[in-house]
Amino acid sequence: ILGAYANSDVPGQKLIEEFAPKDPQIMSRLILFLYQNIPPQTFMVENLQAEKFKIIHSDSMPVNFMIIIYKSDYGLKIKIQYNPDVFSETTISKMLTEYKAIIQNIIASPEKTIVELTS
Repeated sequence: ILGAYANSDVPGQKLIEEFAPKDPQIMSRLILFLYQNIPPQTFMVENLQAEKFKIIHSDSMPVNFMIIIYKSDYGLKIKIQYNPDVFSETTISKMLTEYKAIIQNIIASPEKTIVELTS
């Protein structure tokens, strides 16, 4: 993790081009998770506010699933992109519902491990 943080200035697309296997079968499994830790103009964490996710799919993505979490003036935002040849919108919606439940459980019980929260 520290190594990834030390290289956080390298664009994700560059990493994929550099390190992704050239075999299409292996390439089809690529998933990208990005957390953009850029401070907003103002930031308040008094109450948790959830907003509807915007789901985006693209036929020209180098990965099959990408989740980007970034800071905004209103808190953390999530952007999802996926390959519709691999995932249906129903599957993505289910994944986001489960992700939201995990985040809510983490906030409610920060002392528990992810395994404890999801079992």
